[in-house]
Amino acid sequence: MKSLSLCNYFIFLMLFLSHYPLIVLAEEESNSVTVLSVKEVFSGSQFKAYFPERLSAKSIRVRGVETPKIKGLCDGEITAALQAKQFVRYYLDNAEKIVLVDFVKEKYNKTLATVYVDDVNLANVLIYNDLGKVWSGQQVDWCN
Repeated sequence: MKSLSLCNYFIFLMLFLSHYPLIVLAEEESNSVTVLSVKEVFSGSQFKAYFPERLSAKSIRVRGVETPKIKGLCDGEITAALQAKQFVRYYLDNAEKIVLVDFVKEKYNKTLATVYVDDVNLANVLIYNDLGKVWSGQQVDWCN
C-alpha cells in the first residue's frame, strides 16, 4: 500500500512539472530564453510570445524603454504609439532570433525582460529611432 502512495506521488509530481512554465525553469538555469514566435504586439514596448515547450503565450515588457501609449493623452502620442507598434511588429517578424535576458515576473502575469533581436538590444533600437525614451522610472509626457 505504501508503494502505491509513493507511485501516486511520483505521477503527480511528473504531471505538475510537465506543466510548470519553462520561463521559471530557464530563469533558474541561465536567465535567458529564446522566443519561438511572436503572437501579438501590443505597443512599442509590449508583446506576447511563445517559448519552447510552453503551450500558451507569455506577455513581455521590454526593459529600459518607455514608448508612447496607444490610449494616449493627445493625437501626437497616439500617432507615435502606432508608429512604434508597427515598427516593433515588423522588426520582430523579420528577426532570425529573439532572446529574453534577465527577466523577472511582474504583476498581471507579465514578464519584464531585456530583449535582444538578432543580438541587438530592442530598447536601444527604439530609442535610436526616436520611437521611445530611456526609462527613468517615471512616465514620459509625450504631448509637450
